Amino acid sequence: MESFDKTGNSDDRAFIIFRTKTSKTNAQVFSNEAAQRLISYSTLISETVAASSDIVSLCSGWAELFEKRLEESKREGGEDTGTALIDMIMSGNRRYLVKAACATACDTLKEKQYIFVIERFSNDKLNFPFISRKWQLTHREQEIVRLFIDGRCNKEIADTLNLSINTVKSYVKGLSLKLGVSGRAEIVSRFISEIHD
Repeated sequence: MESFDKTGNSDDRAFIIFRTKTSKTNAQVFSNEAAQRLISYSTLISETVAASSDIVSLCSGWAELFEKRLEESKREGGEDTGTALIDMIMSGNRRYLVKAACATACDTLKEKQYIFVIERFSNDKLNFPFISRKWQLTHREQEIVRLFIDGRCNKEIADTLNLSINTVKSYVKGLSLKLGVSGRAEIVSRFISEIHD
């Protein structure tokens, strides 16, 4: 049984089990109450998956993103851990990471089953000095990325850092080139993918 604090937040992790659609069955979603609550009040931060109120569509998008991340890891010669950070959502005023794992032999079965774990995110989990050295980010680029991750828009970033909106847009383009991505959503995604438990 889940226990809740005074604000109604669950101590347990939220999870979703997703079975893909096959020729004989429709896609199926099984989730605990914490996941249902988070998803019902959530908005996507990274925009890597199309926003949808339909949990099956959301899980399908996450499954595709997970498969894409595994393929990228194989191409880059990375270690296949079988898990990946795939998205970030906002529920209320809190941010959550979505981690994925394949619960079946993903390479061999037509019907795949995925597990998505949703856990609270904290900037403390990001190793900014390591990431900054890895991609040779300037201090200003680091500030902008932190504000991206906090969910700020370009105007808010410009006001906070006393820059023009065009300067912020230039930084977004520069960061995209440095990180090999195409926009702010993928910049955030690249940073959260650097979190190691």
